[in-house]
Amino acid sequence: MNKDRIFETPLAGRWYSADREALRRELAALAPQPAPAPIPGVRAVIVPHAGYAYSGKVAMAAYARIDPGRYDRVVVLGPSHSVALRDCVSVLDVAHIRTPLGDCPADPDFTRRLLATPFAIVEPRAHAREHSDQIQIPLLQTVFAGRPLRVVSLVCGRFSDAATRAFGQSLRGMLESRTLFVVSTDFTHYGPSFDYVPFTENVPGRLRELDHRVFERVAAGDAAGFRQVLQETGATVCGENPLAISIAVAGPQATVGEIAYDQSGRMTGDWENSVSYLSAWVAW
Repeated sequence: MNKDRIFETPLAGRWYSADREALRRELAALAPQPAPAPIPGVRAVIVPHAGYAYSGKVAMAAYARIDPGRYDRVVVLGPSHSVALRDCVSVLDVAHIRTPLGDCPADPDFTRRLLATPFAIVEPRAHAREHSDQIQIPLLQTVFAGRPLRVVSLVCGRFSDAATRAFGQSLRGMLESRTLFVVSTDFTHYGPSFDYVPFTENVPGRLRELDHRVFERVAAGDAAGFRQVLQETGATVCGENPLAISIAVAGPQATVGEIAYDQSGRMTGDWENSVSYLSAWVAW
């Protein structure tokens, strides 16, 4: 790795403001007020990755429940939306990630250990336009403002069940107690824009029921049940593989709690197409 290499996020000016002060104001407005107390023992959070106007408050609700003083590394795992990967993740192998808020250090040592496993590669194309991992960086820079922070940014391909279990066990061994694991996913994508219209009546209620049926299997640590619900319902959860890996990482004794939930249809008033957002905390 070139120790001087800087990855400039492709999202500035597209997914959020490229102006530092404007972005700071946008992110500050997402924080819950009054600030809630941290939840003890959090090792991971599940957060959405849409534009901040849609999912930012749901994501920040989760970040607001962590104590940033407990962590000095964050590992972000998001799905690939544009590059096909099979049974592997691509790691952003750089020295710093640059956003309008400044340069966020990466973690070359952790990256090196990850690349020593059979489940990690360096595929620059996977990061060139990806938002699932990069949308989290300014949020983390805000939460960890003034504190040491190293970010490992991973883009996840489609994993078989066996590879999911193996990678999850391997990754769990690397996630020391001062590492926060961020699982980036939106929940159901509903409507003709997403080629998914399983119902047309009581769309908000039916979506809530479907999303929580999926989430219940995640919270139960039931990997097979999670995959089965997705197969039976066709629920379009873009972070299926990151969520499956998170179940393997957390293990059967994990405790998982929902923090926030919302739907883009509620915000726009248009239920023809809607995306669901859910955040949660995980302890093990």
